[in-house]
Amino acid sequence: MTSWRWSIRSASGDETSRSDAFVSRDEAETWIAAEWERLLADGGASVALLDDGELAYEMGLDSADAGSEER
Repeated sequence: MTSWRWSIRSASGDETSRSDAFVSRDEAETWIAAEWERLLADGGASVALLDDGELAYEMGLDSADAGSEER
């Protein structure tokens, strides 16, 4: 079974926390859409979506940092 998680990262790129696991990418994306402002306010700078620990997608949380990359 695939497990999706968000890795929350500081401005220096260090992981500060991870989300709970989600069974689908859609569930993970729904969660980040609801939580990104809180994560940004709590000091998060970017997030990376992990698919069973492998990087699937990363993006900045600041709207001025529109750079995102899907893998």
